[in-house]
Amino acid sequence: MSFMGNLYGRYAYFRHIGGRMEQAKKFYLKGLEKGMDKPKYLSGCGVAMLRLGDFELAKEMFQKTLAHPKTPEAHKNANRLNLAVTLWKLGEIDASLTLFHQLEEDYPSAAVYGSLGYVLLDIGREEEALQYNLKRLEEYDETDPVMLDTVGQIYYRRGELDKAKEYFSEAVKIKNNLVDSLYYLGILEQRDGNIRRARAMLSRASRQHISTLNTVTREMVEEKFKELDELYDALPPEEKEAQALKSAPKAQTHSDPTQKLKF
Repeated sequence: MSFMGNLYGRYAYFRHIGGRMEQAKKFYLKGLEKGMDKPKYLSGCGVAMLRLGDFELAKEMFQKTLAHPKTPEAHKNANRLNLAVTLWKLGEIDASLTLFHQLEEDYPSAAVYGSLGYVLLDIGREEEALQYNLKRLEEYDETDPVMLDTVGQIYYRRGELDKAKEYFSEAVKIKNNLVDSLYYLGILEQRDGNIRRARAMLSRASRQHISTLNTVTREMVEEKFKELDELYDALPPEEKEAQALKSAPKAQTHSDPTQKLKF
């Protein structure tokens, strides 16, 4: 065990969980130079590298964590899931899908289903991705925001924009910092003439951490927000007032609380 290596790992880990990813990367790399070998820090380094786009190092870290004799059994499946995602990002599709299918048996969870559902979409198996996500939403967790977002993206790609909006809206109700859903929902609100609401969605998206695992980039978000900001500024005062009234929270009604999305 390396005292200095793991001390750097500790510095990195606390910056990591505080969202300071670039600082975390700096200390993780110093830790590795000094022999960092605690599974907690190796795994944390893998997650940071995955989010920052250093997929080869992420793969190495997850493999080392899984091989480490002191890695708790309870943590191994999360590392296997991260490894499956990393293999996908590296283009090792067969290896990634094999590991995902093993995880479906060993670690059935929304995290596994949501990740696999998006991977299927990304590799071009759109119809399979749609059916997979709809089935998992119906049978496992109808409130999973990642699967709702993926279904929204599939409908968006197909031009079924009202359906897409329904799923994106549901996703951000559950997780209001979901960058991808916020971005596409903003575009759809713009389509419907709701510039103020669209601008609010993009404003919220622009304040989130955006990583290589998102389907949109910071540049895309900031460009769209700038466009909407200019459009809103150009609106006449009476239109701004009308849109403000439209965006105001509605009074609660006694609608049926059991009403759900139809899958």
